[in-house]
Amino acid sequence: MSFRVNLDQLVALLDATILNAQALHSSARLLLANKQFAPSVALCVLALEEIGKAMICDGLATALRGSDRSDLFEKKHSSHATKLSYLDLWPIFLSIFHSIDERRNEPGFDQLLVFW
Repeated sequence: MSFRVNLDQLVALLDATILNAQALHSSARLLLANKQFAPSVALCVLALEEIGKAMICDGLATALRGSDRSDLFEKKHSSHATKLSYLDLWPIFLSIFHSIDERRNEPGFDQLLVFW
């Protein structure tokens, strides 16, 4: 069975993965401040996986109907190794979003990239 998603569902999925990554990152910082190093690192890895999942989801946006990309997503979005491997592409992903974001010329926009 293939994973099927419409554009609204895809946007909601992307939003959820980014919000979850931010929440995990925030929690990891609190743990780090309290010298809870191992759980802090674990949450950081989970946050990175969420970013990888967002990148995998982004690939669905350009999938052609009937392609095997949705089947690939169904198999890969739950693989820890796959989600982390997508982070190799993160700088490229960010530069593309930076170049198309309408806010890129606003003061302070580059500071948004500090978290990412």
